[in-house]
Amino acid sequence: MKKILIFLLVLNTSIYSQTLSKELNKYLNQKYFDTTLISIQVENLSKGKTLFKKNEKLLLHPASNMKLITSAAAIIFLGPEYEFSTSLYYEGDIKNDTLFGDLIFVGGCDPDFTTSDFYSFLNEIKNLGIKYIKENLVGDISFKDKIYWGKG
Repeated sequence: MKKILIFLLVLNTSIYSQTLSKELNKYLNQKYFDTTLISIQVENLSKGKTLFKKNEKLLLHPASNMKLITSAAAIIFLGPEYEFSTSLYYEGDIKNDTLFGDLIFVGGCDPDFTTSDFYSFLNEIKNLGIKYIKENLVGDISFKDKIYWGKG
């Protein structure tokens, strides 16, 4: 099985490209990398110049790698104590077994929301005595950026 490794490098721009290339190649030629897929490109963002690249066009599966970056961004921007939530509300009146109103799911981008959580919502609806909904079943995704989702 191949290992996949990603580096996120922040470099002093005074490092010369030749020295950088020499050092990275020395590192990448170690035995560890005989069984590792690596794709790397180092850029000087101020000058728009590529300082080093190796297998830069190699297509890798980003899933685990993106989880690292996403997790780091979440900790930085949301904080370590942030908790995602998905909520269920209703508007209107419940008479007999019918909700005369809307049942509203408010999404919070919870990455841990599972089928089991959904069934918990269904049990709550059942506990309220609701079998029928006369108005709307609403999915509120207003938490999401409207640039990507449009009005909703």
